[in-house]
Amino acid sequence: MRMQEVEFCGLRISVCVAEDVHADQSAMFFDRLRPYLSERGSPTGQEGPGGSRIALLADPSSSAALVVSRSIHIDAENSGSLDLLQTLRRACAMWLVQSGGLLLHGASVELNGRALALVGPSGAGKTTIARRLRAAGAHVIGDEVVALRASRLFGHPLQRRLGDGVAPARGVELSGIALIAQSAVGAPVSLKQLSAPQGARQLIRRVFMPPAEGPLVAAALESCERLSEAVPVYSLSLTNDERATEAVLSLFRRPSPVVSAAQPALAEVLQ
Repeated sequence: MRMQEVEFCGLRISVCVAEDVHADQSAMFFDRLRPYLSERGSPTGQEGPGGSRIALLADPSSSAALVVSRSIHIDAENSGSLDLLQTLRRACAMWLVQSGGLLLHGASVELNGRALALVGPSGAGKTTIARRLRAAGAHVIGDEVVALRASRLFGHPLQRRLGDGVAPARGVELSGIALIAQSAVGAPVSLKQLSAPQGARQLIRRVFMPPAEGPLVAAALESCERLSEAVPVYSLSLTNDERATEAVLSLFRRPSPVVSAAQPALAEVLQ
């Protein structure tokens, strides 16, 4: 049994993986976790303050059992191989929702100590925009998963095609969240700040949430609403050209506006 204690997104986690199954994946998995090793000493297998214990175990039938803080149990059946990072992502998504955080489908970029989340469906252009921002001097943390907690953006070891997954341990102040959508070729860039209820309604669609987890949906919705009240959420329609790069860079230069408290309740918007 291999065990490492890691820290990311404000979580302190002991990760355990059975060594006798999928040894090659286990090695790659722990290599990905290396930048997040805890500085508090060698792992003890005990829950840390404010942290969670996660155990990734495998049996001969290739079933993965993952337990988070004794309150969550996931059975991931895989006929071929065991995707440890995907299973860890599911666990962290569930744990974060219960502690006021979120994992979103999107890209995360940092510039001059401020962070921006680019959120949207596959094919919206998040990775392309993140690559252009990197060429303009920004630091790309990731382009697949955005880890948020207490209005701050964190690094993480989860899936990514672009970026290094690294951010300060305390996270980076989140300047805003851009909901990316493609517009017609040649159309002007459209940038609009959404109300808190509108932003929450859009964000909930991009939250990583295991299926059939009804009890967590209310917590995720509450986290989305709280986040939208604290951080500006923008609707950004653009094409992947230089205008898109400048439009996104402009969000880093904007002062954080105050989201009006006199907005309709989220429940009214959802009706």
